[in-house]
Amino acid sequence: MAPLLAVIAAWMFTVGLAVNLYQPPQPVGSTDAQQFSAERAFMHLESLVGKGIPHPAGSAENAKIEQLIAAHMTRAGFGVNAQSGVGVVADSVKDRSPDADQVTLSNVVAAKNLAASVDQKKLLVVAHYDSHPAGPGASDNGVAVAAVMEVAALLGDRELNREIVFLFSDGEELGLLGAKHFFESHSLADEIGLVINLDARGTSGSSLMFETGPTTSKLIPILNQAKKPTYASSLFYEIYRRLPRDTDFTVFKSAGIEGYNFAFIGNVRNYHTPADSLENVTMGSLQHHGDNLLYLLEALEGQEADVFFLKEELLTAEVDESSAAEPRVVYFDFMGRYLFWWPESMAIKLALLALIGWVASAGVGLAKAVRLKREGVSKELDPTVAYLTLGGHLFGLFSSTLVVGLVGLILYWILQLAKMDDQLANPWPKNPWPWMLGLWCIGFAMVAAVTIVIERWSNKNRSERNLFAYRTMSISLFLFVALTLLTSQYVVGASYLFLVPSLVGALLATLVAMTGLTKSTWSVGSLAVMFAIGVGAIWLPLEPLFYDAIGLKFSIAVVGRISIVLISVLPLMCLASHRQRFGVSIGLVTLAVGCFLVAKFG
Repeated sequence: MAPLLAVIAAWMFTVGLAVNLYQPPQPVGSTDAQQFSAERAFMHLESLVGKGIPHPAGSAENAKIEQLIAAHMTRAGFGVNAQSGVGVVADSVKDRSPDADQVTLSNVVAAKNLAASVDQKKLLVVAHYDSHPAGPGASDNGVAVAAVMEVAALLGDRELNREIVFLFSDGEELGLLGAKHFFESHSLADEIGLVINLDARGTSGSSLMFETGPTTSKLIPILNQAKKPTYASSLFYEIYRRLPRDTDFTVFKSAGIEGYNFAFIGNVRNYHTPADSLENVTMGSLQHHGDNLLYLLEALEGQEADVFFLKEELLTAEVDESSAAEPRVVYFDFMGRYLFWWPESMAIKLALLALIGWVASAGVGLAKAVRLKREGVSKELDPTVAYLTLGGHLFGLFSSTLVVGLVGLILYWILQLAKMDDQLANPWPKNPWPWMLGLWCIGFAMVAAVTIVIERWSNKNRSERNLFAYRTMSISLFLFVALTLLTSQYVVGASYLFLVPSLVGALLATLVAMTGLTKSTWSVGSLAVMFAIGVGAIWLPLEPLFYDAIGLKFSIAVVGRISIVLISVLPLMCLASHRQRFGVSIGLVTLAVGCFLVAKFG
């Protein structure tokens, strides 16, 4: 049980560390004139939405907020232009404007120099200021607007190397209308080389960089230099683009303009409701939004011109594959402290490298089994023949896949039954974590229980549990390699979740096989522990963010990630005795029932 307990302890530590490190920073007080101050920004926010009145596009309340923004930007030293127009409400959001198909728009555009010029590509900062009709929009998108206002005040007296244009767009909630109007008709639109958009889909949490423009290889290194915690992952975009959501950034990205898109997504149940109020604003989220924006503007306005692309340059580059257009990259942060990245084109090559590593590790054991069989060694004399032959691996693949499938199926049924409860009718229930912990406990219990059956089924000689565990380790690694190959082709932004454990596991498994340590319980146990800890280090820090992003809405996504992570536990369960596995199963089922009761009545 020692290896299994070590992994559980490591996973608990990883989750605890991630929950702590993925918190937004502490707000900075108003007396610090050099840093972004959430306290000063909150004063702007209070003046905008303090009355708690919804202000959708076209409303009188929205016009008042426009005037407040324009007045502040003028005081900050920027020229201000009110860009008026009419927008057609998108069909998908007609319910937000039931009385009109068209709405009057008024963007606030601010810059030191509002005159068009082709001398230098400009930075554009975007935050929409209209709210959803259901609520005052304090977080969506008042926090972003207040953050931009405070950053503009900090930059107003500075000499900048590059022109920054601030766009407070109108009508975002009705179909990105203000951003479209700016892009289609404003004189500065053709000079924008890079966009930073701030938005929200909740009322708390860290400011996540969840989307970039058409290319990313030059943008991610700049983001990596931030002195503040940086939370970014190409996985975020893979999830986001599959949801029925858009932001103003979509308008510019569709035209080929580079940039970054930031949002916080905690407490999403407040999103587009009366609860999106000033009382529910999280000061840390406001601070993190402002920190990210200020850092990026300071970093980008001093960059060389090759970081910036006008839309015509990128559209041409897409046609001409031999041009200097930079590739997209797979990227992810580790606990917000460092960003790792590689070109998307490398993903499949690295996946094939992991496959080669797995073949090497499995081939060593297979070669030994073949040699022993040729020498007439029976299965009873050396279990290596039974466990590491091709037939043994095929049986192991079948049984391991069966375990994962059963775990996923049972968790799916439990979740579907749980959703019959009124509390879970909302995908983001009030007390979610006991539900999630209960599902993880049931998954662990299922792995332990089914492993008992598979070991009895696979071979009568159960004394060589280390070989049983090693073969299961090899199969678990193969499943990760196979998922790496699939995601590298079809969901490349998420491929790192499988690629990193696959590469590490393949290297370790090859070393163990080549050194002949497959009969050593210590070496096999160490290999299984390192593989499982590696899987947990990549997957588990994202668990709170997974919940914020999709909640319990997509049952397959919820049980799928639990089942995938528990693949790495299979070899550890194989090292335990039947009695230990049975005890684990009973104990975890009991704990799961307790979690479900707490979730229901706590």
